[in-house]
Parts: sequence; C-alpha cells; structure tokens
Amino acid sequence: MLSSSFHARSLGRKCIAQTASKSYHLNRLSASQQQAMNEGPWEQYAVNKRRLVFWIIVALCVIVTLWFYMRIDFRTKVTQEDLALCADRMRVTFPKSTRPIGIWYQYGMDDAICLKIEIAKSDLGVFIRESPLSNEKLENDWRFLLEPDKGWWDPSKPKILLSGQAGLPNAQFLNIGIDYLPDDKVIIYLMWHET
Repeated sequence: MLSSSFHARSLGRKCIAQTASKSYHLNRLSASQQQAMNEGPWEQYAVNKRRLVFWIIVALCVIVTLWFYMRIDFRTKVTQEDLALCADRMRVTFPKSTRPIGIWYQYGMDDAICLKIEIAKSDLGVFIRESPLSNEKLENDWRFLLEPDKGWWDPSKPKILLSGQAGLPNAQFLNIGIDYLPDDKVIIYLMWHET
C-alpha cells in the first residue's frame, strides 16, 4: 500500500512537471506557433491548402505575363500588311522586285522584326540610298548583329554577308545583311529592333 501511494505521488509529480514544462515552452513560442500546436491536422491542411492556392495563382499570373510579352510569330507567308509594317518601322522602301522569303515577329519588353527578302541586284543601290543605312559602312564581320539561325533565317550561311547597323529615333535600330547570289538576285536580311 505504501509503495502504491508512493508510486501515485511520483506519477503526480511527473504529470505536474510535464504540464509545467509544456506551459513554459508554450509561453516561449509565438502566437502562430502556439496556434499551430493547438490545431489539429485538418486546420493545418486548410492553411497549407490556402498557401498552395496562392502560389498556384502567382505561377499562373507569371505564365500568362510571359506568354503575352514573349510571343513569337515565325512564318514564311508574308502579307502586304507585313511589308507595309516593315517599311514603316524600318524606314525603307521595298522595290517592285521584292520577293519576301519569311518574317519573324518577336514581342517582348523590346520588340523585334526580322524580314528576309530577295530583290533584283539592280534595285539594291536605290534600296540602300533610300534607307537609314545610306551613310553606314557595311562590312563582312558584322553578321553578329542579326539573330542566330532559325529555319529560313540563316545569316550565318553565306560566306560573305555585307552587314551593318543604323540607329533610328526612339532607341530603335535597323540591322542589315546582304548576300549577293551568283545570278542577278540579292538576298537581304533586315532586322528592326527596340532597345
């Protein structure tokens, strides 16, 4: 009887000590930590679910924004509207012999338009004189001004590609690459871009 009484008192002291210890540690925790300890698994699941929904919404907003600002239109069908837009942005006049090969629109923080055309060699002089490039020196080692190769856009392909750049108003630029073909034709790579 004495031992069971002693055992009961010993257990009572342990319970009091554990309760006091838990109370001491709870007082040292922040309010949110105390709430999390008192919540069951369903309440914590609801909190985590809200956080997950929040981050999913943030991710979707980022994806939609990137899609809107990083759209790319790469095609070989060039319309008269495309040529009119290029003539306006690039400040060039396309001769009647112009045969469009492809157009590449890049939309983003800084828009860009790449246009590849073929014209008669006899029209090249007038084309350059009436463009912003009339006073620019064209050299073979400036092809890096043009975008990297992609499908029909292949400025690295010609052995000799006279190329250069002209500044336009509003921090815009026009880059050019000229590939003289063996016949009476010339391939021209034009790239207009913002900075």
